[in-house]
Amino acid sequence: MVLVEEGTNSCSRGELPATLKRLFIVSCQKLESIAKSLHRNSFLESIDVRECENLKALPTGIQSLSLLHDLFISDCPNLVPFPDGERVFLPPNFRYFCVDTGISSIREITLPSNLTSLWISRLEITEILLESGLHRLSSLKMLKIDGGCPYLVSFPTPEMLLPTSLTSLSIASFPKLQNLSSEGLLILASLKELFIVKCEELTSFPEDGLPPSLLELHIVACGKLTSFPEDGLPPSLLELHIVACGKLTSFPNNGLPPSLLQLRITGCPLLEENCKKDLGREWSKIAHIPYVEIDGKFVYDA
Repeated sequence: MVLVEEGTNSCSRGELPATLKRLFIVSCQKLESIAKSLHRNSFLESIDVRECENLKALPTGIQSLSLLHDLFISDCPNLVPFPDGERVFLPPNFRYFCVDTGISSIREITLPSNLTSLWISRLEITEILLESGLHRLSSLKMLKIDGGCPYLVSFPTPEMLLPTSLTSLSIASFPKLQNLSSEGLLILASLKELFIVKCEELTSFPEDGLPPSLLELHIVACGKLTSFPEDGLPPSLLELHIVACGKLTSFPNNGLPPSLLQLRITGCPLLEENCKKDLGREWSKIAHIPYVEIDGKFVYDA
């Protein structure tokens, strides 16, 4: 593995070691180039580049790396990963892809069908979702979308076919998202984790509820969210995390699932007040849960 840390101007005079398997570059603010080409690095399996504000391009030859399975690029504002403007076909063994800079649209990249994890941040992603769909990624387990959907008011839309293989879905920073689609989410029969983060216009959950397979639900910084699904939360749910949802005041009328093992509430003053041990009007709905943490305190210690 080659590890390049802060203060480096360049990490090679043109080439990296031919036997290199992992390349990790972090916080190199002066770094402008890595190497001219990766064509000799046929053993390279992982590339991770973070916080390199002056880095302008990755070496050529990424598409030829048949063993490459992980590519992580983050916080490199001047980096154009694929500068030729041509459509990029990632290697067939690819498993994990995260990029948040330098690509005007995810349409520029053809993702391999056996991809298992996809993390897209701050990019315009609606085109591939609307035109190509992600359903062909039949091995995809984890999908994280952080920004890049400035106009969507509903997710997923009828045109967005998400892979039914998903076990973890995270959506964050959708500034105009108002509702979640029951039809689009209920087809995710294998979904175990759902993260909804910084969707400040979201007011409610899907009318028909969430996938019954769900084990963990994380709701963070959804300031206009006022209620849970009328029919309650999935009967399989084990963990519920609620953070900075200031308008939430109560849980579903029929209570929380008996399966729930852990409840954490932080930064939700109205809900926290109603969940006070033995006193709050919502206490009877959560008293059966083995672990309840409110504002960082374990309630059963009170």
